[in-house]
Amino acid sequence: MSEDAGADMLELNFSCPQMARKDAGHRIGQDYEAVSHFTGVVKKAGNLPVMAKMTPNITDMLPVALAAKQGGADAISAINTIRAITDIDIDNYTPLPNIHGQSGITGFSGASVKPIAMRFVSELYNSRALNLPVSAIGGIETWIDVLHFLLLGATTIQVTSAVMRYGYRIVEDMLEGLSDFMLDRNIKSLHEIIGKAAKKLIDPAEFNTRYQVVSVIDEDKCIGCGQCYISCHDAANQAIKFDSETRKASVDEEKCVGCLLCKHICPVWDCVSYKEIDTKVTKHAAVF
Repeated sequence: MSEDAGADMLELNFSCPQMARKDAGHRIGQDYEAVSHFTGVVKKAGNLPVMAKMTPNITDMLPVALAAKQGGADAISAINTIRAITDIDIDNYTPLPNIHGQSGITGFSGASVKPIAMRFVSELYNSRALNLPVSAIGGIETWIDVLHFLLLGATTIQVTSAVMRYGYRIVEDMLEGLSDFMLDRNIKSLHEIIGKAAKKLIDPAEFNTRYQVVSVIDEDKCIGCGQCYISCHDAANQAIKFDSETRKASVDEEKCVGCLLCKHICPVWDCVSYKEIDTKVTKHAAVF
């Protein structure tokens, strides 16, 4: 019926956490054999390309994606919504949405899911065993979001929440911004940048640990709010000193472990920077 109606592709929903049936949606997406079976059934039923949509409600997405490939999937899309409880009505103690006094764990989407979606998309792209096109979904609102997913290996982009909020014209903004970016950098084709960031992802065990990062506070720009001192003292390595008379903060480099919590919470944009110390040649340091 979809083929007769003129569809160009079918996206199989193995991932929605809000299905009325207990044997559908994300529960199918957690069952490797079911994903492979249903993908195969659809492939044999018609001539359309098939894309399997993955659930993020799983520890490792690759086995499911590989199962979809085994069933004949032509591409993978990720991610669908994340199972979540987003709010509670504290007047009647009912999680939202309130459906006649009851609720359920539902799907959470929008800008907040983007970091999780980027992780899954990059893992799918970097899998040599999978080697299928990846369509990215999750928190895409601007051309920079689009660029991020392309750099992580996506070849197509899907947008829902942003269209619901801003309308289809938001896509025009994405196209314009991405086109300007490509013109500024003389990028002729998206294929020049697809996956460039994903290829730089390695296991943390492989990091070069020769270099130590320590924070640097510009006392001239410090406004004396003490926020970095409080955060470092209560939640980091107690490496920041605070002079109560001058109301200036400074860093004890012997204690600083380079977590950069101070940089992230400082209200002055460029007050806190960091320098990289070569632990083998400690006299040389580069300031960023």
